[in-house]
Amino acid sequence: MPGNNIRGAAEQILRRPLEPIEQLILENSWEGRTYSEIAKVSGYASVYVREVGSRLWQALSDSLGARVTKKNLQLLLSAEQVAQVNAPEFPSGPLSANSPLYIERQPLEQQATKALRQSGCLLRIKAPRKMGRTSFLYRLMAEAKKFSYRSVVLNLQQVEPEAFANIETFLRWLCSAVSYQLGESSELEQHWQVGIGSKLNCTIYLQQKILEPSKNPVVLALQELDVLFQYPEVMEEFFSLLRGWHEEAQRLDSWQKLRIILSYATDFYLPMKLSHSPLNVGLSLKLTDFTPEQVTQLALRYGIAEFHPSQRDKLTKLLGGHPYLISIALYHLATRSMSLEEILKSALQTNGIYGNYLRSHWSMIQANAELAYPLYRVVSQANGVVLEALSSYQLEAVGLIRLDEGLAYPTCMLYEKFFEMQLRDVRFPEATEDAQASDLVTIDIARRDTPRADINTVVPDVIRKLERRIEHLEQQMRELQRLNQLDRITQVMNRETFDTRLQEVWQVAAGNGQPISLLLCGIDFFSVYVESYGQIQGEACLQQVARTIQSCVDRTTEDVGLYGTEQFLILLPYGTAEQALTVANHILKQVEGLGIRHPSNYMGWPAQVVTVSIGVASTTATPGQTASQLLNMAENGYKQAERQGHNCIKLLNF
Repeated sequence: MPGNNIRGAAEQILRRPLEPIEQLILENSWEGRTYSEIAKVSGYASVYVREVGSRLWQALSDSLGARVTKKNLQLLLSAEQVAQVNAPEFPSGPLSANSPLYIERQPLEQQATKALRQSGCLLRIKAPRKMGRTSFLYRLMAEAKKFSYRSVVLNLQQVEPEAFANIETFLRWLCSAVSYQLGESSELEQHWQVGIGSKLNCTIYLQQKILEPSKNPVVLALQELDVLFQYPEVMEEFFSLLRGWHEEAQRLDSWQKLRIILSYATDFYLPMKLSHSPLNVGLSLKLTDFTPEQVTQLALRYGIAEFHPSQRDKLTKLLGGHPYLISIALYHLATRSMSLEEILKSALQTNGIYGNYLRSHWSMIQANAELAYPLYRVVSQANGVVLEALSSYQLEAVGLIRLDEGLAYPTCMLYEKFFEMQLRDVRFPEATEDAQASDLVTIDIARRDTPRADINTVVPDVIRKLERRIEHLEQQMRELQRLNQLDRITQVMNRETFDTRLQEVWQVAAGNGQPISLLLCGIDFFSVYVESYGQIQGEACLQQVARTIQSCVDRTTEDVGLYGTEQFLILLPYGTAEQALTVANHILKQVEGLGIRHPSNYMGWPAQVVTVSIGVASTTATPGQTASQLLNMAENGYKQAERQGHNCIKLLNF
């Protein structure tokens, strides 16, 4: 048995990944090397190698129910015996944190763990269903346990509908559920005061009852956040509350103990009030398909001794890298209940291994008839199509489509072929005008009874229609691509686009040893402004500040992007510290010069008009540094500017 296969067999028996030193000892022992020889090639002390080896053999013995030693590995760990003793379970639900079948998706795990260690973090995990969100969350919560964090995991799909009747009942349920999972007595009625509102009651309860007495951070993970989308009024109030807790962590020690994790399938598509959504702050992680290498790794974890790249390619051609669909196929291969050829041949059959899964999706489409035609357009056109936003979000949420630069494509060939067959003979009376026009063009060309004399008239007209249609689609694509890069309200770069731009500029600067500066500019007490004047006036204020910032930079070389709801990033690709300070001072004066009246003398703040605080980070980029360091420095500068009284600038060099 090759090294990878013996490792996979051992991990399958132990139900956990092997440590690097364990892998080394196992594989070398399989090849017949002594502990002294293993120590010599690895650099570890012989005593340490022997100690780890003894623990490994004991763990294998306990799991197999037979004594495993270094000398009888070849006898006990044959592929056949491993399959008999510890056959894989059918993939039907989330994987436990220590499951050997869990495939890491680095750097996502590393980024999530790093975020979890930060005070007051808000982490968003997005992926369609059956893509491994819950398994990823379980893994992350296991990491939180290692840090001695207290954890609460609430699945909103398991909540009774009565809890969503209004914001009062929902927040009462939330407080009770948090207390129960943490082993605390609820005492809710003692803390819930009449007349101050449910949101303030909930905030006070969590702060005084949960966070302040806790010596360790508390992780609050909310699964299936999409459930709230069905209750817009409750959702809007609760989302504003989550956003408020996240912002409170910037100034209150007790709220710095709270780490929030939100897990959901798709972005929310209904309009929300400015500054009220938690879905545009914090760290966002999107789980994607397995890579070919990860599919091979999973096959080894299932104990498939021989999994040739050509077999993997046939499987991924049909299924993409969809974790759940791939796992089902590998299970049947591992248990030898089906060959690869049988899997590929029967995949589309309603009584095949994917029958129940495909039928559930087909039932969903039948129950939501408005999605049938958009899905048909996607599966019947090879080059991608532009869909209306609501249809895109809904089809992406269930994993049937993927979006790439504004175009929708089938997630995998299995979906493409299955739904093409199901929808082929369906009549779509509600087809869009553009689609109907395209169909008419096709009919004009295909009509057999068109007189030959009329062809010279029909064909040029058809060509003109097609040209206009193509031009219209190209304009739509360009506009979608532009809008996809800009924030809807301020029309500056959105966070994702700006992050990409920052990385590009940093790589050039680091390669040439050039100076680079970054400004983080935030509107002072903007939440107070919005609460006092309302949504519309808040957007108008934000737009004025955005235009003012753009007027203060050279837009041919310098970039402006939205960082948070009321925070902007300004990138100066060749900017020295002196140049960055000049720009920052100009922005500071110009924003204050707008004379936008602020509602109150808030907390002793002397200004009566809207102002900004600015953190400036500047350095000469080198390959040993990263763009993240520059951003962190700008964030630190901004926080220091706020602590120094707002309406000021703080420069940090590194």
